Amino acid sequence: MYLPIATSDKSSLELHQTALKMRYLVDILEEGQMKSTNNMGSKGEAVNKSNSKFPETSLQWRSRMEKMQTASDLIGFAEKFRISNTKDDENKMTEEQNNAFWILLCEKLRSSRARDSRANRSLIARVLRLRANEPPPDCLRCLVEMAYDPNDIRSLMLQYPPALHLQSSTDGDLLLHKISRRGYQFKKEFESILLKGIEDHVGGVGGFGGLVTKNKIGQTPLAIIFASIASRTSREYWEWLCDIIKLAVQQTKIFSSDNDADSDTSNIPLLHAAIELGSPAGLINRILLQPNALTICDSLGRTPLLIAVAEKSTSDDLIGNLIRRHPAATLQKDKQGNLPLNLKLRVGRKPRNREAVRHEYNYIIEARRDAKDLNLIGAFVQGSPESLEIQDVVTKLPPFMLASVYNQWPIDVVYGLLRTSPWVISSYSSKD
Repeated sequence: MYLPIATSDKSSLELHQTALKMRYLVDILEEGQMKSTNNMGSKGEAVNKSNSKFPETSLQWRSRMEKMQTASDLIGFAEKFRISNTKDDENKMTEEQNNAFWILLCEKLRSSRARDSRANRSLIARVLRLRANEPPPDCLRCLVEMAYDPNDIRSLMLQYPPALHLQSSTDGDLLLHKISRRGYQFKKEFESILLKGIEDHVGGVGGFGGLVTKNKIGQTPLAIIFASIASRTSREYWEWLCDIIKLAVQQTKIFSSDNDADSDTSNIPLLHAAIELGSPAGLINRILLQPNALTICDSLGRTPLLIAVAEKSTSDDLIGNLIRRHPAATLQKDKQGNLPLNLKLRVGRKPRNREAVRHEYNYIIEARRDAKDLNLIGAFVQGSPESLEIQDVVTKLPPFMLASVYNQWPIDVVYGLLRTSPWVISSYSSKD
């Protein structure tokens, strides 16, 4: 890069122009020298001329690229020299050249002008056509942030699979978030990215391929795609979303190491799958409109209520809603003998939210949390008072002892269970 000299003096201007011409001649001579060196071996023998366009050393390569002003110019330089990583391409770049290219491109992409301009969205397609080696995480994250076109998003995932795991530094979006915003018309691209994400454990093992991963404003790809079709009257859109929900749970169980051998992954009820995913309340309520949704059991004999209480992070409002709609489920066990009340007590109370964790212990906040837990356990008891006398299948303890032994439930819950059925103490002691 040559900085212009601001001058009104004619002689100074002529001197500056002469300097530029001399620099241009030097560049031509250097280029001619590199070509002659590439065309001759160490003993003066001719070598493969197909590589004559490449600068001889990585330093010369980087020097050439540093002269590029924008990301588009840098990519154009790479296109000119046919940079690639294909085995059949004689102009395959070295590892040093690859690293230099990505480092410089990352610097260009970090500029706000390159990232925000819609005109630069075509850069993604051009970069992918280069077929260069996998970029460093920072540069790959820049590509994720700039990806917009559904075809480019899918190609980015196929060519550089680690991009599936990267969240944008600006909004926390995964590639799955981005494709979700494009709606039902790009369902094939959405399915492809989702299935690959499940296979690669995006969101962690059992993370459903990132389908329920939240971005910085708390949105999940599932919530985004549901919002885009919730107002549509066509049943085709809704049926596709239902298939996606079941597909995500089925494939996650297949690729999960803790998959139960007795579990039938091919026939998971829709409500069960939606609860396992941690679906938004609006989606759950719409599924509850379907007949028999609350009474259907899966292959392990689990009701939707048992699915809900098996996960510690399940919303208390969802559990209470399921109990109100179908109280009989509070007394229904699965094939292993788990009762909803005992299973909930054994799994534990819902963790404190992020806001509460950031602050020190607050008596008012904790008192509200304890009261909410007491109301939730009270809903189980109200649905089936006889469950207070049923021992847990794993620990062989009655509910009030189960609540106290793990030291995680508030004392009000333990006392409430005992006060409601004080005779359990004598009946339990008599068995010993």
